[in-house]
Amino acid sequence: MISVYESLHQYLRKRPQPVLPRASELCREVTEMLRETSRSMDFRELYWLLGKPDFQALLSAHDTVAQKDYDPILPPLPDDIPEDEEALRIVCLVKNKHPLGATIKCHEVTGSIVIARVIRGGLADRSGLLFAGDQLVEVNGIPVTGLEPEQIIQLMVTLEM
Repeated sequence: MISVYESLHQYLRKRPQPVLPRASELCREVTEMLRETSRSMDFRELYWLLGKPDFQALLSAHDTVAQKDYDPILPPLPDDIPEDEEALRIVCLVKNKHPLGATIKCHEVTGSIVIARVIRGGLADRSGLLFAGDQLVEVNGIPVTGLEPEQIIQLMVTLEM
């Protein structure tokens, strides 16, 4: 678990950057140059390809992604992790207007909050990150130990979108 966490932090330090933040502008410049020097058939074909709406849409999508940071912010790894801890996964699901697609319950023996079931087609199912039986430790950094399932659901509903 710690090696996975370290790998994620190493990725964040070495995060690959787009070669160009604004490929659309470069495309416009090249198109302008090709229009002025479009003597050969190859130049005309390239001019035609660069001007196609689907290519322009692709460049626009590239530029949008290149200018934003979509990586999750990972909380620091706690120092007091027991050596015999089986596994701990940090899961980041981006909340939207749709429900999470999972139900929670209080474990009969331990009293901890666990995922009771994952509803097919929901956010939890599509992400592949949550499974029935997973223990819920915190929500957005708020510990849920000792809370009732209804309180946790209310907490998740009231969190900012």
